[in-house]
Amino acid sequence: MTFPAPRARARPHLSDVAVAAAAAAVAVVGWVAAPEGFTVPSALLVSLSLVALVWRRTAPLPVFVIVTVLSVAATAIVPAGAVALPVAVAAAGVVGSGRVRSGILLSAGAIVAIVATIWLRGAAVADERVLIVSLVIALGAAAGLVQDARRRAFAAAVDRAERAEAAARAEAAQAVAQERLRIARDLHDSLAHQIAVIGVQSGLADYVMDGDPAAAHSALATVRAAGGDALHELATMLHLLRSDHDDAAVAPPASLQNLSSLVDAAARGGLRIDAATRGIPRRLAPLVDAAAYRVAQEGLTNASKHGAGSAELVVEYTDAEVVVVVTNPVSGATATASGFGLLGMRERMDAVGGTVSHATTDGTFRLRAAIPAPQLTPAEQRRT
Repeated sequence: MTFPAPRARARPHLSDVAVAAAAAAVAVVGWVAAPEGFTVPSALLVSLSLVALVWRRTAPLPVFVIVTVLSVAATAIVPAGAVALPVAVAAAGVVGSGRVRSGILLSAGAIVAIVATIWLRGAAVADERVLIVSLVIALGAAAGLVQDARRRAFAAAVDRAERAEAAARAEAAQAVAQERLRIARDLHDSLAHQIAVIGVQSGLADYVMDGDPAAAHSALATVRAAGGDALHELATMLHLLRSDHDDAAVAPPASLQNLSSLVDAAARGGLRIDAATRGIPRRLAPLVDAAAYRVAQEGLTNASKHGAGSAELVVEYTDAEVVVVVTNPVSGATATASGFGLLGMRERMDAVGGTVSHATTDGTFRLRAAIPAPQLTPAEQRRT
């Protein structure tokens, strides 16, 4: 984040000239009020110190030394309290530039030098000019402290804003990466299912081509439909990745509300499915709904690829969770508990606080996922 520079920086000495002019005006008023404190040499020295104030921010320490020397010399000519004003402005410049300790010590030294000069000229210890010099220079140093505090506060605000912007950029980049990972998982889940259907049906068509041409043609039609669905899914996901708009056309969301379409597609691929829903179906949070749907999809894909031609799908709604169970017979020691699909399911379950387990027992592979799914509030239902 880029912060505009203050307008005064476009003309480096403009505000300093104004401060010097204001101090000169105050000095003139003081001389008019007390003519006895005015002589040409002392006025010349004070005027030179006022001119030096124009560089009080670009070179605060040299300006302070010059102003103090000129003020002490003017005091040696005519002990007047007005000579403290240029020193006070210079002290504010030193302290306000961040040299707090040095500025306070130099201010104290200037007070001592000017007061000592007043005393050497025969003034009483309690002379009012001593009080005026001490108070004016101390007030200048105090004004510098305020200026330094404001400068530090502004710098801290700029730093916080830059850190917040950097954090926001990092969060946005992380969100984009996570969304791309989610899309990749969805694409894998969908394409794996369609490709499994294509593999099974193409094998069936080859097997029955000579003996049952009608069955072969039916299997090839299923292959063609699955291939079209896969290409559509791939095109949709690529369009989503390339689009810069939120209203990009996307496929229907992964949801248990679309579970019947998933079952029908798997059935067209030759898988005999016994699907059942237990409990009272209800609207789920989007992440929970998508995770449950992907578990069912992965289970049916595994059954198509590694099973013996049949599967059982059960979706159970309880008060606190939704449970998805897919079972299918397998032949031999087929490895059905490996691959990116099951790994992706574990990651999905971690994201929604659910659990997933799988095992092959007595020739039957069983995949079970339990996902916390508390009742949504009316406001949450409106948002889903």
